Amino acid sequence: MPAITESDIEDYVIELSKNLGYAYRYGPDIAPGGKDQERKTYDQIVLT
Repeated sequence: MPAITESDIEDYVIELSKNLGYAYRYGPDIAPGGKDQERKTYDQIVLT
């Protein structure tokens, strides 16, 4: 039996969330300094 990795779980949850209607955004893209920055610093916890 193959081992389940953290990446396997992450991919599963991303697909599950997308199937429930949530939009997926790649973390580094929305991080401070990213091309689609959604917060100014990592101290800003809630993304609106």
